[in-house]
Amino acid sequence: MGEGRDGLLAKDVPEAAPLRDAERRILEAENKDRLLMFQAYAEVLLAESGLPLEENIELMRSEFASSAKELAEPGEWVQNDQGRWARKG
Repeated sequence: MGEGRDGLLAKDVPEAAPLRDAERRILEAENKDRLLMFQAYAEVLLAESGLPLEENIELMRSEFASSAKELAEPGEWVQNDQGRWARKG
């Protein structure tokens, strides 16, 4: 697993072993929670920014992805803005 550039956890990272059922369920639950969080924050921003909801959601996802990459531990997979995967150094 790794932190994707879209703010979601990704399972298709280099050298990844297939996920066990429990791991897959955790990944899916985490991504579902993240999508709900992005939606909720975007709705709050909508009132403040006046931008369309979808633009606010994309902004939230992008900002979250940047933060997640910064907070990732050395050795964890992170995806850059161009879509390339690398282990955090």
